[in-house]
Amino acid sequence: MSASGRAGPLSLRARLLVLLIAVTAAFLLIMGAVSVAVLKRQLSGQFNADLVAAASRNPGRWPATPTATWPPPSPAAPGRSCCSPPASAAASSSRRSAR
Repeated sequence: MSASGRAGPLSLRARLLVLLIAVTAAFLLIMGAVSVAVLKRQLSGQFNADLVAAASRNPGRWPATPTATWPPPSPAAPGRSCCSPPASAAASSSRRSAR
């Protein structure tokens, strides 16, 4: 070691390894940027084409008044929770447990 506490110059192997890592990192950054640009352009074009297709549909096919109600009706019968079993199932399970 020298008086400054620093090791000597890097060996040829270490310098080549640093160069290899730097070149690989630069290549990956460039490939990432190109991939982002290509995918952005492709997806933007696809979205625009879908938007034009949706806008060009004939609105006469749909009814003027929507038939759906909001909020949608509950699938459970009135007076019954959505998660409770029907009365017939509750009665049959209580009969089974009484046996």
